[in-house]
Amino acid sequence: MKCDLQMQTPADARHWAGDRLEAGQEAVAAKAFAEACYQQRLDVVGITDHNFLSKDFIPHLQTAFDEIERDFSHKITLFPGFEFEAAGVGRGVHVLCLFEPGTDLTRLDSILTECGVSYPRMNAAGQLEKSDKNLKEILRTTQDKYGGIVIMPHATSNDGIFDNDSIAEWLQQDQFTNPDLLAVEVPKPVHLMSAGYQRLLRSGDDCQPGWKRIRPIATLMSSDNKKLVDFDEHQK
Repeated sequence: MKCDLQMQTPADARHWAGDRLEAGQEAVAAKAFAEACYQQRLDVVGITDHNFLSKDFIPHLQTAFDEIERDFSHKITLFPGFEFEAAGVGRGVHVLCLFEPGTDLTRLDSILTECGVSYPRMNAAGQLEKSDKNLKEILRTTQDKYGGIVIMPHATSNDGIFDNDSIAEWLQQDQFTNPDLLAVEVPKPVHLMSAGYQRLLRSGDDCQPGWKRIRPIATLMSSDNKKLVDFDEHQK
């Protein structure tokens, strides 16, 4: 099964690098997005636009996926969710939250508010609002209360849980060893990462004391795509 659990859409104009989404063209844009997912033979997608800016776009996308299934007998399952910056974690790190397929989108919007992101989702200067909650509060809200899952995206790069410029080492340790944190996003398969990261993520007997979890954390790779890429005649 081929999955991509961090995908941006044209609904988030601040981060989307592809064609701009014009009013009234949502169905056309969703169809192009769905066809690109089908071309990549994706089976599962997580739609995680920042601050849930895809709320009104997701229904169009679900319709397009349904058409793909009818026309090509290929089902693409959509997990709705969002990404936001948690300013209550160090100087601010990014958090992904995903929920069951078919979850009511108005409910998801209210969950984002409960996670500390105020409404409207963008301020007067056009900047995305940030959450003032800490990770433990976000985990309780998303996972314990609403049955979603929290993933720490781009964990080893900017605004990730291991970004030394965003979060102090003692806080990294505290957040990473929290058994309620179930998954982090990594840039490559764990066996291709540095020896230090391999020891850390596998949480074996050779893991540095104080960083060992009670169970290894789940790791996943996602595209964090920001545009649809055209193929040439060689499909490259």
